[in-house]
Amino acid sequence: MTAVRHMENSLEKRSMASGTDILSKENSLVLRGLAILSIFLHNFIHAHRFGFILENEGSFKQEKADAFFRFLAHPDWTVLFQFLSFLGWIGVPVFVFLTGYGLAKKYPLGKPLEKWAFLKDNYLKLLVLLLPGLLFFGAFDVLHAAWHTLAKRLAELTMLYNLYYSRLRVNPGVYWYFSLTFQFYVVYCFCRKCFKPWVLLLLSVLSLAGVYLLCVGDMPAVRSNFRACFTGWFPPFALGVWFAQDGRPGKWLEKIGGIQTFLLLLAFAALTVAMNARIVPWLLSPIAALFAFFALAKLVVRVPFLGGALKWIGGISASIFVCHPMVRHVLFNPPFSNALGINPQSPVSNRAFLVSLSIYLVLTLVVAWLFQKIRNWATHRFLNRNRPGRSAGAEINPMRPEAAERSEA
Repeated sequence: MTAVRHMENSLEKRSMASGTDILSKENSLVLRGLAILSIFLHNFIHAHRFGFILENEGSFKQEKADAFFRFLAHPDWTVLFQFLSFLGWIGVPVFVFLTGYGLAKKYPLGKPLEKWAFLKDNYLKLLVLLLPGLLFFGAFDVLHAAWHTLAKRLAELTMLYNLYYSRLRVNPGVYWYFSLTFQFYVVYCFCRKCFKPWVLLLLSVLSLAGVYLLCVGDMPAVRSNFRACFTGWFPPFALGVWFAQDGRPGKWLEKIGGIQTFLLLLAFAALTVAMNARIVPWLLSPIAALFAFFALAKLVVRVPFLGGALKWIGGISASIFVCHPMVRHVLFNPPFSNALGINPQSPVSNRAFLVSLSIYLVLTLVVAWLFQKIRNWATHRFLNRNRPGRSAGAEINPMRPEAAERSEA
């Protein structure tokens, strides 16, 4: 019996080391790589100048869904780009899930948490990420004397500006995620003792009900604020917290074989697409998409080149998130937009679109890699000092919540 137990333990450790666990370090990197690719390609492709079908993210418009499904009935060579334009935003719930999972894994019920030190350290971590983007776009505001826009942009420094998102929103709009992440840190800090499974389910239902009522009602400003805050993204966060608390869902995903994982991917990918046809199933489509991402990550992590590339991209996902709006802004404005043939004043050819997308992809990865190097140096130099009372929560940032899992290992 002892030998059998020893063999079982050995096999379990070997399985964990191989990265088959859907929430292991390797799979988490692949998950983040897939999610950030979906997000930053979506944010380029869905620009009005390219004419692809726009997404239903902040709200649901039936005409957008109808246009997408009409296209699927008669697809053409742009099918991948139509999917990325209409559904690419679905990578956001992956990061929300990982944030909830990372927090609950590192700070379970009963474990002490120095709230203010935790919030201060994580605020500084977010600020280090956000500042380059704000300085870049703030410089453009100054050059064009857009003082009102600059004042709105400075509100992002509070990490709470999503509370007034309808009035303070500026382009690019992607930096709202920093405020969302900080709100989840605050909510978890002060409410984690209440996060029993039934409470998480109840709050998720209330979140979905709120999004639904605001989408069908005539309150666009309230809907925008509600959706941009933690209230509009609570279900994937709650699922992440529950996964960390329970453990059984992750173990089940770990145990299923390759064929079953592939079938799971097909089922949940098809379900995610189908659920975007109407408003009620659309509310739950991020949850279905999460399981599709889990299955895809488990499959591709074993592919030598593809798995390695996605892990590398996942490792710099925070930097990609910060840098891709800057790269897009440069390419979308003269003189580069004229040189690439993507000026919105004239029709964009297929060749111009593909060339500009390729340049955007390569430039974003290069700039993000360089920024990652600088960020690592700055974090080590100014933030990661061993001082008494420092919160270990500073290891978590909006794109790397699984750091909590690594510290527990």
